[in-house]
Amino acid sequence: MVKHEAEGKMNTFDREVRPTARDAIIKTCIAMDRFSAPPTPTAYTRGAYTRGLAALDGGDLDAAIAEFTAAIADDPKDTFSYIRRGRAYEKKG
Repeated sequence: MVKHEAEGKMNTFDREVRPTARDAIIKTCIAMDRFSAPPTPTAYTRGAYTRGLAALDGGDLDAAIAEFTAAIADDPKDTFSYIRRGRAYEKKG
């Protein structure tokens, strides 16, 4: 008897709650712009970003950190500069 009652409640949960929760999650992700492609570096920060990449590839980690920091100051929403600066700090130890 208890098992059938529990199964009935679970079926009600599946039918009524899960779709509502799923819809709420989708609406939240859309509102937070989670479904769009990641941004690319802007033309304004490309100079500092490119110099940072060259310094990182050349092993000049201090220069790379400085260039990526300059790119971040120019465009704080440019995620690539944060990622590369973190990589430079990681290599530096």
